[in-house]
Amino acid sequence: MNYPNGSLHLYIEPENIEVGDVIVFYPEENKSIIHRVVDIYEEENITYYTTKGDNNNRTDDYKVIKDMIKYECVATLYMKETNTT
Repeated sequence: MNYPNGSLHLYIEPENIEVGDVIVFYPEENKSIIHRVVDIYEEENITYYTTKGDNNNRTDDYKVIKDMIKYECVATLYMKETNTT
């Protein structure tokens, strides 16, 4: 799902991330990504979150861990796109 320009999102600190939640994570310094969690799995006692953009055909290549997740999106106010031309 694309968010129209001007849409507002309400974020909280991540608590109990579940499949289907939209998160903001930082795979690199100064690079944030807002994608949906599509799978959660554990390897060697580390929890990983598989993410995917709603309009992408495949999951992200990032191995997202809890420390990379900065926010969880809990609400979105969609704005109607207007033609400014």
